[in-house]
Amino acid sequence: MTMRTHSMASMGAGLPKLHTLLRYGLFFVLVALFIGFALAHPIFSTWGNVASMWRTASIAGLMFIGLTWVIASGEMDVSFMEVAALSGMVFAFQLQAGASPAAAVGVAMLCGAGIGVVNGLLVGYLAFPSLIVTIATAGLARSFAAILGGGQPIYINDSGVVGHFADAVVWGMPIIGIAVVLVYLLGWFVQERRLFGHYLFAMADNRRAMEQVGVPCKPIVFSLFVISACGSALAGIILASSLDSGQPMIGNSFFLDGLTAVLLGATVIRFGKPNIIGTAIGVCILAIMVNGLALLGMPNFMREIFKGVLLLIGVAIAVTAAPKSKSI
Repeated sequence: MTMRTHSMASMGAGLPKLHTLLRYGLFFVLVALFIGFALAHPIFSTWGNVASMWRTASIAGLMFIGLTWVIASGEMDVSFMEVAALSGMVFAFQLQAGASPAAAVGVAMLCGAGIGVVNGLLVGYLAFPSLIVTIATAGLARSFAAILGGGQPIYINDSGVVGHFADAVVWGMPIIGIAVVLVYLLGWFVQERRLFGHYLFAMADNRRAMEQVGVPCKPIVFSLFVISACGSALAGIILASSLDSGQPMIGNSFFLDGLTAVLLGATVIRFGKPNIIGTAIGVCILAIMVNGLALLGMPNFMREIFKGVLLLIGVAIAVTAAPKSKSI
């Protein structure tokens, strides 16, 4: 009896250490990946390459921040990447038609936000299934993007201030990277220090109970889809400026990345729940992995396999950690 009690006590003492390892394990994975690729290829750790990864990760991170909150609330948004593609195409189309960069940004943002409004109204207020709704709006956005360019890219000669912002550096650091870090810090503050964040995670556990105590769940869900669409639209505009063209099919490359970053990020901090810091780490891991494997000569299909494995890991942990939450 004494031996059994001692064994149980030892297991209990080890649980906090295991919990801490699970909550912060992805940090160690991030560091290990960076060190491993730095040792494997001399170019990887050069500041020029690090800055390039930072810029790439920043655009992706901007696209995924709203998606993080949508999934954290128990809903799903698979239109985010097509919203980015549509906004990039609208931005390029407006510039090609002679509009000023400011006007082009405004119209592109309105188009992206419009998709978010439709998603928010149908899911938040009419209680339509979010997966079905966003599959439909993703298809619409993809079709509109293709129509604008006749199925072809729309090239940009001069994106003005947007292009300067996308390419600008200060003390060797990309301006867009610094800006997105600040956006994530603001997002973390809202998520962790404001009622909005508490409502966000509570809705995923029991939305009916939240509504019964007077929490305005419908407006919150509506706002989440609008935020997701606006973040994706802005990322699409910056991406189009960086590529000097609007690309109607660019959304395909971000679908797997977005879900992987968000669900893999759910393994840290708020274990089993998508969160801002977790998504940031997930985005960084993807950027490091893709860049490092490319430098080592790994073909694209192999990189996609690695992404798929990471996504499966994230889904498995998220589902296991929160079995009673609403299915995403």
